[in-house]
Amino acid sequence: MSIYQFQEPRRDFRPLVTAFLDDAPGLVVDAGCGVGGYTRALRAAGRDVVAVDLSRAMAAAAAPPSAIADITALPFAGAAFGAAIALHMLYHVPDPRAALRELRRVLRPGGTLVVSTNALGDKAELRDLHANAAHAAGEELPGTGPADRFHLDDAEIAVGELFESVQRHDMLSSVRVPEPEPVVAFIDSTRSWYGDSPAVLPQVRRIVTETIEREGAFTFRTHSGFLVCR
Repeated sequence: MSIYQFQEPRRDFRPLVTAFLDDAPGLVVDAGCGVGGYTRALRAAGRDVVAVDLSRAMAAAAAPPSAIADITALPFAGAAFGAAIALHMLYHVPDPRAALRELRRVLRPGGTLVVSTNALGDKAELRDLHANAAHAAGEELPGTGPADRFHLDDAEIAVGELFESVQRHDMLSSVRVPEPEPVVAFIDSTRSWYGDSPAVLPQVRRIVTETIEREGAFTFRTHSGFLVCR
C-alpha cells in the first residue's frame, strides 16, 4: 500500500464511502474488510459496522463485532443490514456474482451496496514492468490476473442485474514513485497471483532503478471506480 503515498491527486476514499451510505440507515456489513480501514472510518462516523473477512487475522484487525466467513455464504439472516460494502475484493472471489447475490440477500429492501474494483487498463505500466522483468528472468506471466477477471465494466453489468439503480463513479490518478522499493514491494505482493519465481524481483528493481535514473520517477496510472447500488 505504500506505493500510493505518491498518488496525484492523493485520494482518501473513506470519506467518500461514508457519504455514499448517508441515506442508508441501519447496520453496515463490510465484506472483505481487510485490515479494517473502512470499518474504522464508518464507525468513527457513528455507523454500526460488522466486519467480515475470510482471513482470521484480517477480521481481528478490524476489531469486533467481526466474523470469519466466505462472502458467498454469509452467516447472517436475510435483510439483516441497511448497507453493505465490498471494496476492492470481489476480484479475489472465485464466483463474484455469487458474492453479489449473497450481499443482495442480506440487504433489506431499499438498502445500499457499494462495490469498488479496478477498470481495464488500471496500473498497466506496472503490469508491463512485471512482464518485462519476468521475461528478463526467463519467466512468462499469465495473460490475465484476478483484477482482469472482474473489472469495473463487468461489475457494473453484474450489479445491474440485481439492483434497480446503479451509480458509477470513476476515479483516475497518476502515481510518480521517486524510489524503487515501493514499486518492488508492490510487485512482490502480487506474486501469488501470477506464480512467478523470486528471480523476477531483482529484474524489477533493476528496470525501475534505471527508469528513475533516466526519468526522475517511475510513473503509472490508476483507474478504479465505485458502484453505488440501490
